[in-house]
Amino acid sequence: MKITKKSMRFVSILFITVTVCIAVFNIHAFSQGNIKLGPLHLAPKFTERIESDDNIYQVSGKGTSGDKNSDIINTYTPGLGLMLPFGGEQHAVALDWRSDFKNYRDNADQNQQNHYFTAMGKLSLPKGFGVELLDNYEDTWETAGSETDQLHARKTNTGAIKVSLPDYFRRFDVDFTYKNYDQEYDEFALRRANRNEHNFTVKVPFKLTPKINIFPEYTYGFNHIDFERLDDGLSDSHWNEIFGGVEWEATAKTTGIMKFGYTNRDFEKSTVSDVKTFSMLMGIDADLSSRTKLLINAERSTQVSEFTSGSNAFVRTGGNARISHQIKKVNAAMYGVYSKSVFRDSKRKDDDYTLGADLTYNLKKWSFIDLKYSYKDKHSNFEDQSDRINKASIGIGVKF
Repeated sequence: MKITKKSMRFVSILFITVTVCIAVFNIHAFSQGNIKLGPLHLAPKFTERIESDDNIYQVSGKGTSGDKNSDIINTYTPGLGLMLPFGGEQHAVALDWRSDFKNYRDNADQNQQNHYFTAMGKLSLPKGFGVELLDNYEDTWETAGSETDQLHARKTNTGAIKVSLPDYFRRFDVDFTYKNYDQEYDEFALRRANRNEHNFTVKVPFKLTPKINIFPEYTYGFNHIDFERLDDGLSDSHWNEIFGGVEWEATAKTTGIMKFGYTNRDFEKSTVSDVKTFSMLMGIDADLSSRTKLLINAERSTQVSEFTSGSNAFVRTGGNARISHQIKKVNAAMYGVYSKSVFRDSKRKDDDYTLGADLTYNLKKWSFIDLKYSYKDKHSNFEDQSDRINKASIGIGVKF
């Protein structure tokens, strides 16, 4: 969605004015780093960021991908979080919104806005019976998935319902989860990739020790392509996934999960190959010390191919690691990401590398200034999908 400097300035001024007014009429809550109106918790936030990007279109600059361009981007990001506990704080509903208003110095035709909305709900009933609701809506002009770095306008909505039965059985729990994903591209040529997906999952954790659970997990899913074409690899499909795994909580601040399984995805089109492959997910969240935190994740999964001619799916294997260290008011972090994608019914193979670093200084409990840098190098034997992107930025923000 394209915007003007005038509309960006108006949104920023309006947001700051509302935040200040709320704070003035609720000085005590504001001084504690949050704002309360009765039982309602408010968490307004605002960031302004100036970024240098040496490849704003995120293209290779070769073949038919278009020319590379660099620019300075000024981004305003207002946001607001709302949380309302009820029933003795056993239940709660929460809403979160933020928007990015981007203004390009030399390429004003690229000015844009991205909107993100999240709604959550939680009910805690007798015997540990619990219901969790989640809905996440995005209206963006950003990278479309992990298959391409090129920018496209699209709308996505992800909804989920999780029902937990932790205390109905002696040694094991039962979790039921339903997820729905809906995707819609604005560009007419990409509407062939508009789709809707449904996933039904049952997980049965068994308490091996007080800190270790083992579990089987089964998922059945299916999707529907809105505009299926005979000359295209995209197709309606359904899939079965079965996993076995372990999750642990070594300490209150160190947790992990590992699960390994098999994916069988059948496509309705007879001209494309079905996917039968090994899948896995691993994650560790550990506090190495009171000031140092480590996050490690790895996965192998099957994803729908939207931009590669003749391909219906690709298998992505990758991982990421992030380490951060706190020194008084300063937090420093470094991270790395790697992924390899192999496309079905195509010769395309991609290798993606990303390295980055963040430095944040907390001016006050509710304000900060930060520096960010990232470098991404994507190698593909389909030249148009290769790129190198350097981004560096400075930002200042408030969050209550």
